[in-house]
Amino acid sequence: MREGTGRDVCFEPTVGKSLFRINRDTRFSADKTPYHPWVDAIWWAGLHDARRAPAFIFRLSGGSLIAGAGITGLRDTHLDRYRTAVAGDSSGRALHALLNELSATLPDVEITEPARKRVPAPYPQDHPRRDLLRCDSLHASVQRPHPPTLASPEFADTLTGLLTPFAQLHRWLVDHVTT
Repeated sequence: MREGTGRDVCFEPTVGKSLFRINRDTRFSADKTPYHPWVDAIWWAGLHDARRAPAFIFRLSGGSLIAGAGITGLRDTHLDRYRTAVAGDSSGRALHALLNELSATLPDVEITEPARKRVPAPYPQDHPRRDLLRCDSLHASVQRPHPPTLASPEFADTLTGLLTPFAQLHRWLVDHVTT
């Protein structure tokens, strides 16, 4: 992982860091299922707060796995940095090109849809990267069936191969959002 990011990638096998809770908060949900039917893990870089840092993501469920990279919880200065970089001529075009390249090389890639209806001020509503400016998080991922290596030591290589196409997106997020 380290090669594509240019920074150390952290993994801490505890809930709240690299591992997510499997139990659900059912207090306000119509679905009272007590557990998620998947396990999530992240490898993050750039911040001490793993949940607000750019990260490689991995989800394992009963029938498939999801692998990718992105960032959640963009708030305050990190959201400002993200928007400034997206709006910037060079950095914004680079991100747009990265996402287009991911879409071209991985036709089934899923990329975050904008969360906001309008482009936030002070950016113009007709900004060329308006969809990216309307995002409060950014992820790109692919879903795959379980590989034959899932229960073997070779799975680490399989997962590395799945995450490698997302290394440049991860690096862009580390360079532009957390520094």
